Amino acid sequence: MRDSKKDAAEMAVRRKRVLEAVFRLFAACSIEAVKLTEIAEAAVLGIVTLYRYFKTKPDLVIELGTTNTMHEEVERNYAAKNGAQLDALGEMEIYLDSIIELYRSHKDLLKFNRNFDTYVKHVECSAEQMRPSTRR
Repeated sequence: MRDSKKDAAEMAVRRKRVLEAVFRLFAACSIEAVKLTEIAEAAVLGIVTLYRYFKTKPDLVIELGTTNTMHEEVERNYAAKNGAQLDALGEMEIYLDSIIELYRSHKDLLKFNRNFDTYVKHVECSAEQMRPSTRR
């Protein structure tokens, strides 16, 4: 008999592995240049299994883009420095410091975000598609 909790946990692990592999590929080159077969290879999955998780390449790109954002870093810095109590200049300093830190430490994330913006405009993703997934 199958254990649904165990199956769900295994699926979550595989899904995370796919997203991590995709991030590495998409940060290294343009999203358009990466084929689904390359993604499956990088995630150590068969192509059919990849399609079980993501029906289309835009679905995969959007899920990664809506879960892997620069906003998380900014929000952490904002909370750590009690941003709600700051004036506008103090808030601007937090945002600029966060961007500088991202540039220094996470150039791959910045490159992915640029590639993501270009891709979703190119394939004309709708606002509905851009909503973060609840399947995580």
